[in-house]
Amino acid sequence: MTVWQETIARWLREFHLDSIRNQMLVFAVVATLVPPLAVTVVSSRKSRRSVGDQIAQELRGTSTQAAWEIDQWLGDRLRDLRVAATAYAVAENLARIQGTSGEAVGRLREYLNSVRERCPDCEGLLVVDGRGRFVASSGGRMSGVQFSQDRLNGLRTSDALVGEAYWDTGLGKAAIALAAPIRQADGKYVGALMAKINLRAVADVLQRLAPRDAGGGNG
Repeated sequence: MTVWQETIARWLREFHLDSIRNQMLVFAVVATLVPPLAVTVVSSRKSRRSVGDQIAQELRGTSTQAAWEIDQWLGDRLRDLRVAATAYAVAENLARIQGTSGEAVGRLREYLNSVRERCPDCEGLLVVDGRGRFVASSGGRMSGVQFSQDRLNGLRTSDALVGEAYWDTGLGKAAIALAAPIRQADGKYVGALMAKINLRAVADVLQRLAPRDAGGGNG
């Protein structure tokens, strides 16, 4: 995490906005507010405190509405992932793959690609078995999509995992990893469907809610 990200994270904690949801706010703020403000610092040699005050003001003005909209957005992404994980094509092909069926790998990959195409925020999907071993993926940049085996085991009794927001240098944008359980018809846990979701929508929320003259002076 950069110095700016750490600074904004500290402000978010002060505003009691240090949940997973608001970790996404940190990166979105960095993406939408810090670059233009940093340029202002370089050109006019303003103090860090002055820029910090500007960012803090933005956070106060947008945090409540942004948090609500981010909640809705994240809830939608988790619901979509859970629905995709419950598809017959996933559990059935996963079972066949574990029985060494090469054809099932191809069908599962095709399904993952179709899900990815329907999700504009999704950079890639992958399936792991009940032991956390890689099975198939949709392709795409999947770096950063990982959960410990202990966390994956938690999916045996829960319906989703949410990772920490992070900056993906390959994508040039913030992202977050999500996971949903894959179960057989009898409810037995057999693996997980994981997704890498970019946070462009979160940045869009902040850009839309930020005052029009943010960082731009009185003009």
